[in-house]
Amino acid sequence: MISVPGKTEAFQISGTTELNKSVDLVSSFLLARSVPFRNGLRTGSDVTGMGADDALGRLSFVDTDTVQVHRGSGDGSAPQFFARGTAVEFASSMVASVQRGSIALGGGVTSNTATISSVDPTRSVVVFLGNDSDTATIDRIFPKVELTNAATVTASRTSGTGTIHVGFAVIEFAPGVVSQIQQVSKTLNDPDTSGNVTLTSVDTSRTVCFPRGFTVGGNSSMANTVALGYLADTTTFTVERNASAAGATVTYEATVVEFNASYVSVQRGRTTMASVSSATASVTSVAQNQSFPLLLGFKTSGSGGTESQVFGTVHHSAANTITVERGEASIASLTLSWELVTMLV
Repeated sequence: MISVPGKTEAFQISGTTELNKSVDLVSSFLLARSVPFRNGLRTGSDVTGMGADDALGRLSFVDTDTVQVHRGSGDGSAPQFFARGTAVEFASSMVASVQRGSIALGGGVTSNTATISSVDPTRSVVVFLGNDSDTATIDRIFPKVELTNAATVTASRTSGTGTIHVGFAVIEFAPGVVSQIQQVSKTLNDPDTSGNVTLTSVDTSRTVCFPRGFTVGGNSSMANTVALGYLADTTTFTVERNASAAGATVTYEATVVEFNASYVSVQRGRTTMASVSSATASVTSVAQNQSFPLLLGFKTSGSGGTESQVFGTVHHSAANTITVERGEASIASLTLSWELVTMLV
């Protein structure tokens, strides 16, 4: 069988009060092998009545050449929002199947499931594609997803008030593509601002950390709760938040996948914005139509009510450049953790 090579296409969806907004892609994507990876959502200047629910979005394919962001709230006086993502079609030799869907967590519900066609968990990952929300309270709006078994995806959050819809994709890689898969789950309690998970040794140059989201406990400031993660070295995955407070917890989850040689190359970093609305990081030059960034969370010294300052996006803006952005400059710092994955097939 002749392998069809993979491809990527970055996109940005912008709007104001729309709850569902689409954009056409230049290329057509084979949905059986494609994922609209989430690269974040940012807003314009803060306005009265705006909340964190205005800065959340869930990505999906509408059809083979259209992607959409779903939002749970669009304040009537809200400024523009900008949702970034990357449509990725994996090579036929790399992926056996891709399934996408969403899970509703309604009033009083902290956990729910979706049934999928059975996959081999030893070579499959579930990826968080964002969520919408009709509430802005912090312990209700941040979910995580888990491949519970071969045919079940579970989404969960801390508090069951309000309704959110959680987007996910399950990628089953082809036999022989994956060397090993390890699950990461780390809870930070007060006074922790960082913590490590020990891994079986991996080759960092061909290991991808697929984000599964995070949940927060305690209705505290975002400065004390939201978190980022990164592969610190061959045996360590690190989770960080900006600060801690009594009762404020965060549980961060990801799936660490080491690929066999000749499938991917990976670069990673953490980029901070302080008193600026954008910043760049240099990377080794790679083909943009074969590469995609992953957003592995964020930490901020800002608080709720300043959504334009504390939510950001990541973009592979040039062959050798990663750009992070937020709605407006602030003395509050915002750090985004990212990986840049280049497909070699």
